[in-house]
Amino acid sequence: MDHWVSYDEDSGEGHLPAPVYRILAPQIRRVFAGKGEQLVEFDWSPLAGKMRTWEARVMLREQQEVVMVIRDITQRKHQEAELRLWAKVFEGSNEAIMILDDQFRIVLVNKTYEKMMGFSAEDVLGVDAAQIGASQHPRGFFRNLIAILNERGAWLGELSNRRKNGETFPSWFSISRVLGSDGQIENYIAIFTDISERKKSRERLDFLAHHDSLTELPNRTLLNDRLEMAINTAKRRQEKVGLLFIDLDRFKNINDSLGHAAGDQILRQTALRLKKVIRNDDTVARLGGDEFVVLLPRVHDERDLAEVAIKVREELLKPYLVEEMPLHLSPSIGIAIYPEDGSSPSELIKNADAAMYLAKEKGRNNYQFYTPLLNSRTLDRLKLEYDLRQALELGQFELHYQPQMDATNQQLYGAEALIRWRHPERGLVQPNDFIPLAEEIGLIIPIGNWVIAEAARQVTRWQAEGAISLVVSVNISALQFHQPGFMAEVQTIMDDAGAAPQSLELELTESMLMSDMDASIEVLQKFRDLGYHIAIDDFGTGFSCLNYLRRLPVNILKIDQSFVRDMQSDEASLAIVSYIIRLAQSLGMDTIAEGVETSHEMTLLVNEGCRLMQGYHFSKPLPPGQFDAWLADWSAR
Repeated sequence: MDHWVSYDEDSGEGHLPAPVYRILAPQIRRVFAGKGEQLVEFDWSPLAGKMRTWEARVMLREQQEVVMVIRDITQRKHQEAELRLWAKVFEGSNEAIMILDDQFRIVLVNKTYEKMMGFSAEDVLGVDAAQIGASQHPRGFFRNLIAILNERGAWLGELSNRRKNGETFPSWFSISRVLGSDGQIENYIAIFTDISERKKSRERLDFLAHHDSLTELPNRTLLNDRLEMAINTAKRRQEKVGLLFIDLDRFKNINDSLGHAAGDQILRQTALRLKKVIRNDDTVARLGGDEFVVLLPRVHDERDLAEVAIKVREELLKPYLVEEMPLHLSPSIGIAIYPEDGSSPSELIKNADAAMYLAKEKGRNNYQFYTPLLNSRTLDRLKLEYDLRQALELGQFELHYQPQMDATNQQLYGAEALIRWRHPERGLVQPNDFIPLAEEIGLIIPIGNWVIAEAARQVTRWQAEGAISLVVSVNISALQFHQPGFMAEVQTIMDDAGAAPQSLELELTESMLMSDMDASIEVLQKFRDLGYHIAIDDFGTGFSCLNYLRRLPVNILKIDQSFVRDMQSDEASLAIVSYIIRLAQSLGMDTIAEGVETSHEMTLLVNEGCRLMQGYHFSKPLPPGQFDAWLADWSAR
């Protein structure tokens, strides 16, 4: 303390340093004047060097004596300054700040926190922040976070946050621990900011790096990645990968005549249409201009690709609407398959592109496989399938009628309605060439309904003309028979045509009834109760269950033409024919023999007890007009 007091050499009295005395003198006088204890802070450096801050407490001891206590408060003042600065930073920060205790309970939050989260400080004081955070993340995530924080003293990273209104948002957190003088954790300081917009911007940039900005479809870069992944997976699983390269025919004319804005609308509409016809794990990409690619990572064979090509073509042939004006475009589609047509993304895309140009060379608006063998085998079927889908709408189907005769009196009993397809290029297509395809692609039901309706209309016309009264038989497919509401559908069709149930005979095969015999019997009985005739077609060619046959409400068993054809040369066939006739007679049913071509066959069948028959001996199937002429000639004999 020597530097606080200087002593006079003559008197030996001690004196305060002059600067200190000048500061404290007024306070000392106030104490002597009875003003009570005085407290004063001042800055003074007792030694050459850094200025320090002091606190002096001056108190009256006796009437003529004061006591003065002086303390160095430099460090405390520094700490107070730091606290004031921290308070300014705390409240003025653009980032949300939470002060937590050693158990992660919130003890203080700043204004930015309240604004960002929607909670007031009173709402969250004492809340366990770790528990809330853990509820927003997978199990164990927060335990790992706390372990890292306590091990390293700090943690940085992204956390999901939830506002008071329930909205969740991504946050970037910086969490630090604060240790006390004893080395134990006193607090945690968590500073965070809302990074929603930053993430959206980053995600948008990432999206644009891998997607086409106009259509938002994957671009060439992302297509290559997905195609390479699909090839690697297919290689491991010994599967195939398909690629369709699609180009819009004459798209340039749209751009040139209507402008790029119209072209952009068509491209966006094309993207939406392509996404509509593919599966969830397929990819539609735009390579640029009017070039699109469809990637099918899992295909069994070219049939899968053909089906997708059909859907794509049909979808893109629909009119485009641009500024309320319909525009018609068509696609040219090239198809390549891994591994046959390439083992790398670039090779597959190149070969699919080449196949697309081949499609353009062949007149546009068609599909071409890169592999010539697949072209020859598949494209004809593709064309047939597409044409079949249009045939019903375009009215290309027609019914021919084959007479069914009572051979005992040579009178007409009825007629079997047989569908024909009058194709504009192929001519008259027989049922065997398109009915299986119609069943496969789901068209057999609408075609079957058309057959019933057309047959009903025709028999009504014949009856109205008064020339003939007969039963028209129609073949019913398994899909048609087993669909819900089949009976009601037939009734509606007959009512619309004004035809009586007695004028229609339903022909069904054994196999389609055997799949659920009890249900079949129930449906057929309802038809019989209404007056419809029921016939079993091709009887004896399948698995005949006699136990059920006696319960079937059937009028007629049709003897298959294969037995009729061979019965003169094959004793077994004749025995089967004879057995079917006698079986039907014993069950109270009639028989119709199909495929009767000679008078000898007719005579043999009559002698066996079969009176009804049809075949070329009487007439081939005829269109309605020719049927009328044939009947007039037959009746005139």
